[in-house]
Amino acid sequence: MALNRDGKLVFDKILAKDTPYPCAATQTYQTVFNNQTEIDVNVYEADNENELDIKFHRFYGSLNLKNLPSAPAGQMKVDVKFEFTQDQRLKVTVIDKQNVENSREEFLDKTTKKSTSSSAKPMDMVLMLDCSGSMRGDDLAQAKRASTELITKMIDLSVHKMALMSFSDKPKILSGLTNDASKLTQELPQIEAYGGTAMIEALHAAEKVLENSTRQKIALIVTDGYPDRRQQTLGCSRKVRDNGLKIIAIGVGVDFDKNYLDEMVGAKNAFTIKNMAELTKTFEYVINALTRGDL
Repeated sequence: MALNRDGKLVFDKILAKDTPYPCAATQTYQTVFNNQTEIDVNVYEADNENELDIKFHRFYGSLNLKNLPSAPAGQMKVDVKFEFTQDQRLKVTVIDKQNVENSREEFLDKTTKKSTSSSAKPMDMVLMLDCSGSMRGDDLAQAKRASTELITKMIDLSVHKMALMSFSDKPKILSGLTNDASKLTQELPQIEAYGGTAMIEALHAAEKVLENSTRQKIALIVTDGYPDRRQQTLGCSRKVRDNGLKIIAIGVGVDFDKNYLDEMVGAKNAFTIKNMAELTKTFEYVINALTRGDL
């Protein structure tokens, strides 16, 4: 289970993997901010219990408990109870220890991955896929598959809009902003790997796509290498961000320099993964975090 503490997303293990069904466990949590009146409970499922980075776990669902009394940090407490039924359904109960009538319970369905919260802040997002020469072969194929999952199963296009761009020696807008998933996915097969990594031109192209947007503006970049003109790219990124475009970057490869991405987009919005096989889970984490307002 994940909680946001002091601005950082952390998690606690509640039920161990392979615990026999039915089973249950309860843990107590407390507010971490003065005058905190609500608590978000975000539930994840782990393939590897020793993996400490939450972005590699599958998002299961969430509950929000509101109407807690204003009080100093640590005074308001809730019990969070997990119950797996015999048929492997998960019920999560958040118990307000000060006022049990304010408690909430809900069955969570891990097959429902798409974020559909009515309170989600609408986003206009450009998905920017690096298709430079180093992306040839299976890396590009896996990036396309992960992008299909993102478009069709993760982002709620009844609330948000997405555009699609590939970039190598120059950017190519494959689809403008749309609510139509099929318009986006039908463009993925035509992407081919060649050339360099013209990130500056790609960022300016993303700005152009979003220039008339009145909603939250997001550029989601997937890249497997350094951009052409590294230092100039840092300057361009700072300017673009100052103009209101939030950039989230996913760097792929065991040797990718996280420090460079941190400087380019900010540490909170920079992710590195070992290989493209981890891209789907990272997309899932990013979309859910954006929807919850954690990024």
